[in-house]
Amino acid sequence: MIVDLPPSIIQLERPAIIRPFAAVCPFLPYLPRRKVLTETLYDRTTGTNIGDMTATGGLAASFDGNTSQSNAQCSVRSNLSNGFVGKTMGASAPISKIVVRSTNNIGFTNTGNVTIQLYAKTSAPSSGTDGTLLGTNAIGSGGSNSTDYTVTSSDTTTSYSNVWAYITSSGGSADIYCAELSIYVMA
Repeated sequence: MIVDLPPSIIQLERPAIIRPFAAVCPFLPYLPRRKVLTETLYDRTTGTNIGDMTATGGLAASFDGNTSQSNAQCSVRSNLSNGFVGKTMGASAPISKIVVRSTNNIGFTNTGNVTIQLYAKTSAPSSGTDGTLLGTNAIGSGGSNSTDYTVTSSDTTTSYSNVWAYITSSGGSADIYCAELSIYVMA
């Protein structure tokens, strides 16, 4: 008498054959590969400086690599309670964070509580708040001297070509200072 075994029993008794996935899935080499992005410091010497902190050292002072500058050498917006400084980058990229450096003698201002906001946009901004708000750091009274303040982005996937720090003071009309701005992108 011949007994037919169900296919499941026959498969269990056969030795297992392990094939590489590529042999089973011949289209694998053609599938798009996902690029893993890592946080990278944007080259401060590239792109175009943007903002309204054009007094004293001008916008260039925030990108000169000098992290120990007095209020007489850095980017300044005079007699107002806010100012912004940033870059139009050569290519769009997701923004990871910015690091804003205060002056070595009076912080960001000599009056009021300071808040730093990270903004970005795909086109040039017309003001310090003309963009997407990605992060905020409320640092308190004037900011400490020669200190780095980080503002982390809430969105590290959307690409932007313009990124800037918007610095405000609650102390009314006063000068706003920035010694250095570092921009970190996902690349």
